[in-house]
Amino acid sequence: MADQTHKFFGRCYEPKSDHHQRLSSLQQPPKATLVLKFDDVFLTTDHLGNTLGATDSTHTGLFCRDTRFLSQSQLTIEGQSPQLQGYDATRGDEAIITYSYPPETETEAGTVEIERHLILCGGLFEQITLINRQTTPVSLSIQLEFDADFLDLFEVRRYCDRPQRGQPLQLVQSSPQSSPQSNPGLRFAYCGLDGALVESVIEFQGQPPDQIHGQTATWHLTLAPEITQDLGYRLTLLTDNQLATQTQPPDSFKMARERVQNTWKTWKNQTTQISSDNPQINGVLKRSQRDIYLLRQSFGEETILSAGIPWFSTLFGRDSTIASSQTLAIAPHLARDTAISLARHQGTLNRDWHDEDPGKILHEVRVGEMARCGEIPHTPYYGTIDATPLWLLLLTDYYAWTADEGTLRRLWPNVLAAMEWIDRHLQDSGYVRYLRRSAKGIRNQGWKDSGDCIVDGKGQQVEGAIALCEVQAYAYAAKTRWSELAAIFGRSDLQQRWQEDAKQLKQRFNRDFWLSEPNYCALALAEDGTPIDSITSNPGLCLFADIFEADKAQAVARRLMQPDLYSGWGIRTLSSQSPAYEADGYHIGSVWPHDTAAIAVGLRHIGATESALILAENLFEMAQQQDQHRPSELFCGHPRQDNHPVIPYPVACSPQAWASGCLIQLVQMALNLHPEAAQQRLVLKDPRLLSQCQRLELRGLRVGTARLDVRVKMGDSGPEVQVLNGQGDLDVAIAP
Repeated sequence: MADQTHKFFGRCYEPKSDHHQRLSSLQQPPKATLVLKFDDVFLTTDHLGNTLGATDSTHTGLFCRDTRFLSQSQLTIEGQSPQLQGYDATRGDEAIITYSYPPETETEAGTVEIERHLILCGGLFEQITLINRQTTPVSLSIQLEFDADFLDLFEVRRYCDRPQRGQPLQLVQSSPQSSPQSNPGLRFAYCGLDGALVESVIEFQGQPPDQIHGQTATWHLTLAPEITQDLGYRLTLLTDNQLATQTQPPDSFKMARERVQNTWKTWKNQTTQISSDNPQINGVLKRSQRDIYLLRQSFGEETILSAGIPWFSTLFGRDSTIASSQTLAIAPHLARDTAISLARHQGTLNRDWHDEDPGKILHEVRVGEMARCGEIPHTPYYGTIDATPLWLLLLTDYYAWTADEGTLRRLWPNVLAAMEWIDRHLQDSGYVRYLRRSAKGIRNQGWKDSGDCIVDGKGQQVEGAIALCEVQAYAYAAKTRWSELAAIFGRSDLQQRWQEDAKQLKQRFNRDFWLSEPNYCALALAEDGTPIDSITSNPGLCLFADIFEADKAQAVARRLMQPDLYSGWGIRTLSSQSPAYEADGYHIGSVWPHDTAAIAVGLRHIGATESALILAENLFEMAQQQDQHRPSELFCGHPRQDNHPVIPYPVACSPQAWASGCLIQLVQMALNLHPEAAQQRLVLKDPRLLSQCQRLELRGLRVGTARLDVRVKMGDSGPEVQVLNGQGDLDVAIAP
């Protein structure tokens, strides 16, 4: 045994069995989970507040830096689960679960009330409060059983099998762990294949356990009538003896609760708050704004929007860019930080393993053991074709809202590198297209990135290099917009060249992508230039950019609202008439809120206002049906039926950044806000209201250095705009 002892940071560890079983008293958990997040730590539990590791129905645990630091924690009383009374996790950074014990019967209520209060703040804090409602004392024992498997997130989601793992460890104790006087707490440890030591340290607070045996803490309590008893602990996450999270945990549960509440208040005071006169609309908007707050995440020196829980709590090129663009009206600083973070990791080399090219914006960053050991290429991974032009567009949108010339100048070299990346594609084939080079990379590299989503009109999958229609629209818009901004840098040569590039791309696009027989745009061009003729939602994402000739844009708008694409809840990813269509197919028939919202923005842009508003109202109605009014990442494409709710996709992320952000984007679309911060001007072009409300208010709206409160309400002759308060020099104009 001495030869197997490991020493880290002055502590001795010995190997521990890597055999993780379901807890002995565990019953089959409910499939739904509670989700908490604070900065770069998130927790998913069942409705009892337990974490259960990987079961047949759920993946729960405490995660940070792509590692599961707590795989099992279960509360039992006298060896049994208490009876659930209710739960509330609406705040998102804390949850309260209430129980009774013993289980209630038809004739007798539980005698002890239990409240389990979980908070995330640089770690996990739990406080358990018990109250005896009897008139006589009650004696009972309470157990908290823990485990930590330290699985990489890619293992948890079963992305691939690992032939080898590191070594679970246990601390070598100098005294028996069951000693009630020493109260050592619990420490779980794991040494990765790269030699990194990760640990979960549990320190009990309040009344210490009477016994710690193995991985279970036990309290033997006698509760006097109407007397409150508090138990609890703090779990700290360590990597190589340093905090794994970027948030310093406070000392106590009380301090953690105060900090999370104050952090929310500060965010709320610094961002735009949107409300209406309709309580249901307000519920959806409140949830979306809260989820955007929760999905913020420290990333180096910046704060970015992570993509979603549980699988995508990190920086993404596409997702973070789109979500921060959707939310410019409430939090423009998120767009700035996202743009800077992505620029910092912009590609510089040609590396096939990472699908990296100079100037390319990344797809995804991972920092778990599998990434550190080179088992996956996500350090970062660049396998996305649309993140680079979307990043360029984000910067132009950010400048329109803020007139922040300093950030533009700071990132100008990155803009030039991104444009050169686009130029190399255009020179090679005339279009921006993808072809996977990494053995463990993503096969399809547009926003529809599942392996089966690129199909032709016969439902057959298409191989080879792919030029997606919407990516050409993004490139066209990037060339057009940056040709206007090039004057800031005194580059009239680039202004003329980018204008000419855009002009030629538009001509090629309308010639090569248009399908005359269905009078619609192709999904993409195959490697040989043949149009991929399936009918999809993708052409709707081109409408905002003006890459279509006018008659073609109107044809796309009409086709999108036909029943094979329009489900009644939104736009299907693939026509229901396609042989490959599946209502619950991830990208071959489902409806994604962010996709439908972006299409609505495009419809509004070309004057198809009524269709745009119909889609917006559909998505608000969908969100009203969801648990906590939280829109799902996607839902099934079944046709809408009276009195039938939307059918959820079974393993969608929730919350998910661009699903939450799209509802804020739709408010901006309805009001048709056009910021011109450099000209100290805000234009509302033909502002509209959703049919479910008669008033919309934006309080604390920032345009440039100005801040104002705007109300749009329905008057006798249509919507009327009022500026309630204003700080700074800003002209607010109404245009037809």
